[in-house]
Parts: sequence; C-alpha cells; structure tokens
Amino acid sequence: MRVINLVKIGNMYLNKGVWNNNQIVLESWMEDSTAPQYLTYRDIGYYTRHWWTKRIF
Repeated sequence: MRVINLVKIGNMYLNKGVWNNNQIVLESWMEDSTAPQYLTYRDIGYYTRHWWTKRIF
C-alpha cells in the first residue's frame, strides 16, 4: 500500500465515511470501528477492529 492510499483512508475516517461526496462506509460503522473495546495492554491502549485506540480523558 502506498502512503497516498493511507492518506485517503485517513481522510475518509475524518470525514466519517464520505469520499468524493459519496457515503461509501456507514458513519455508524466508522465510529464503532474506532471506539475502544478491549483493553489489552495498559501502555498501548485498546484494541478494536484491527486498530489500536487510546481513550483520552
């Protein structure tokens, strides 16, 4: 995967699943896919749908 493709995926996440004015992934799925679910390591954070996430307080 090229860096530009990762940038596109990141932008799609920031735009809640919208790419080129088209909703290609459900906004609810995008939010759920980044919500902390499983605390695996306290130093790393939570794991959810192939992403590592960290809860910010």
